[in-house]
Amino acid sequence: MPLPIFRVSSLGHACDRKLWLQSVALAEEPRTLQSQLTMDIGTALEPVIMEYLELDGWTIDYNPGSQEADVELRHEADGCVIAGHYDCIAERDGMIVMLDAKTMNSRAWAEWRKHGAEVKYPQYVTQVQLYAFMARKSINPNITHVGIAGLNKDRATFPIPVEIMGYDDLHVAVAIARAERIAAMTALPPVDPNIPGWCCSYCGFKGTECDGLDLSTNKEHDDLPRRGDRKGRE
Repeated sequence: MPLPIFRVSSLGHACDRKLWLQSVALAEEPRTLQSQLTMDIGTALEPVIMEYLELDGWTIDYNPGSQEADVELRHEADGCVIAGHYDCIAERDGMIVMLDAKTMNSRAWAEWRKHGAEVKYPQYVTQVQLYAFMARKSINPNITHVGIAGLNKDRATFPIPVEIMGYDDLHVAVAIARAERIAAMTALPPVDPNIPGWCCSYCGFKGTECDGLDLSTNKEHDDLPRRGDRKGRE
């Protein structure tokens, strides 16, 4: 029996049930045309972001093609596989960075700029940390940092802001352990009542495989990612 495959772009999502449905039960998540359009816009703008990062002085080793990119990174963990397509490895001033490009609406971009990805978009941080972990083993062992390049698709600014963070082995270990734990589950896991409300608001499984949460109980999380944010490549 093949091992469950967790996509890097999804593994930072806060809901264990969603990840189990995707990777263990192999359920296909329904997606509206609106959400697909938002993702396609992000994919279409990705090479534009790469071009303008180069104009800002970055050296870019781009892995084009989004989910069909040539290079797929893979890590075989205990009872599962973690896999994904990274955006680029960037270098400037001697610093080598695993960099992921994101497009955001004005509200999401402003929140990111104000608070940073570790506070506002931790799923993005998990994504680039896992890419860096795998790329350090197979492509470039000198990657020392990870980063998010965020384009405001409502009002683009140059230079495109890049948030840089250090590579973190502990963050990676926690993410891998979570994948292993979910892969070992033999039944649909419960929904954690403390997950952010947006997890249910924009989940295609809600109403099909899952009833979701009563969002009136966790409105304090409503300031987190909205549909205007690009989910990112897998």
